[in-house]
Amino acid sequence: MTKLAQWLCGLALLGSAWAALALAPPGLQPPAPLRQRCYRCPSYLLVAFRLLLSLATVGYRVANLQECEEAAAELQEHIKAARADLRRRGAAPSNPNKTPLPVLFCDQGSVQGLGEGVVGIAGSPSGESQ
Repeated sequence: MTKLAQWLCGLALLGSAWAALALAPPGLQPPAPLRQRCYRCPSYLLVAFRLLLSLATVGYRVANLQECEEAAAELQEHIKAARADLRRRGAAPSNPNKTPLPVLFCDQGSVQGLGEGVVGIAGSPSGESQ
């Protein structure tokens, strides 16, 4: 049995149980509070499934995040070129906090997020201006 068939059988089983309680056939009269909860059950299941799917997707992406050294080096070259251009024009950048810029991370070749570790615009690893 394929995975699709298993899911469809499970959904059919849950759907038939829900329909039996929600439609209340003459021989089966569940209490009113149970019937009210039963009407909302598909919505609750859909929201719970979507939340779990979102959490699983975020967890998987975070677990497989890779650092891109080449992209970080290229970004540093762009920063150096921008600094030189600003100095040439007489508008040198300043960074009073001397906080480092984030390292570039990528997943399968595309930029995905940011982390710590790259030298800031106005400072070098030792904190001196370049």
